[in-house]
Amino acid sequence: MPEQHSCISVLPDDADIASIIQSLQHCQTAIGGISVLGGNVGSHNQPMLIALSHDRIQYRGKRAAQWEAIWRLLPQAAAVWLPPSGLLLAAGPVVKRLLQTDKSTHAHGEPDRLAQALFALGAPAESIRQYRQTLAEQNKLLIVEGERRHVEAACELLLPASQQVTIHAA
Repeated sequence: MPEQHSCISVLPDDADIASIIQSLQHCQTAIGGISVLGGNVGSHNQPMLIALSHDRIQYRGKRAAQWEAIWRLLPQAAAVWLPPSGLLLAAGPVVKRLLQTDKSTHAHGEPDRLAQALFALGAPAESIRQYRQTLAEQNKLLIVEGERRHVEAACELLLPASQQVTIHAA
């Protein structure tokens, strides 16, 4: 089985992520999975609603239309409170990674699920710190998983819209 890689792209909060996902889905490469992570989606001053309705997450808050479009395009959706990161919105295979935990990697209380998910994608500790800061600054992470050559092709599509693109060996 070929070695799996991931491409993690940092996108500004106002990027047209739905169009980027559609471009990735229509390219002829065999991408293993596309995911999106967004953090810092609310504040104490902004009303927000997250509900499950008809097997779909309904979100009303900052960038609601953007998240609704993302969740229509990608399987699996989640709104997860992860200390110390706070509320994260997620779509795609990364949702399953956020829900899995490796009990051997935490000493006190709950595991750092965000760090574990990013580590499973091949991100080293320094990159995980940078991605956490990126999410705190209201940017988004668009993640593409698959064989190296397919991930590299996807990264080429992501470069024009991204603030940063990094390939990791998973």
